[in-house]
Amino acid sequence: MAKNFKNPQLAIPRRELLPDTTHGDDEDPLKFYYSFPYNYIYKRRLSMPLSLMNKHYNSLLEIGYGSGIFLPSLSKIAKDIYGLDIHPFENKVCKAMKNLGVNANLVRGDLFKMPYKNNSFNAIVCMSTLEHIEPIKLKNAVQEFSRVLIKGGDIYLGVPAKNKITDIFFEKFCKVKLDAGDMHKSSPKDVITAVKTKFKIDKIITLPLNMPLSLSFYVVIKATRL
Repeated sequence: MAKNFKNPQLAIPRRELLPDTTHGDDEDPLKFYYSFPYNYIYKRRLSMPLSLMNKHYNSLLEIGYGSGIFLPSLSKIAKDIYGLDIHPFENKVCKAMKNLGVNANLVRGDLFKMPYKNNSFNAIVCMSTLEHIEPIKLKNAVQEFSRVLIKGGDIYLGVPAKNKITDIFFEKFCKVKLDAGDMHKSSPKDVITAVKTKFKIDKIITLPLNMPLSLSFYVVIKATRL
């Protein structure tokens, strides 16, 4: 850990300060961060990668920034903040961030073909996005992550797991039935396998802590570009 560095604390803005970015079949999970009992899990899945961040970055890209709920926290560890998402509300989110004192460069784009030059970023954060990609395409996503990241740069990836425990939780409390063939095309294991093709795995943590991947609610991976 860098000298005098303190891991940033999660800073969740008030809900009314963030736009809902639901677009087509892609529902913004914003409401779950503010409602009991699932708000604990949704907040924990953001505080988990923060616990692994041990230095400041010059430039950081969040892929799948959604409503921008994580950007205020990430702005504490990076000089320049960038964001890429497929929804068309980048201007609304950018305005919301400015009102929160966060200067973020947000664009609409495809993670398989990002509009950035090689070696553009020191770190990439991608939470709850890669599970929507088929396993056969994960290597292509990881390749693109590697392209825009500097050598030795860090990635922080968050992937929800799908198992009997999570099925019961989401169906009973969130009133959402998870479809393995739709919402969760790839598992944490699939993502880890793809990441290893271009990165060195530094740390893997689970929610609950120290649980097997197959029984976890959520998995966070930190890795370094080779």
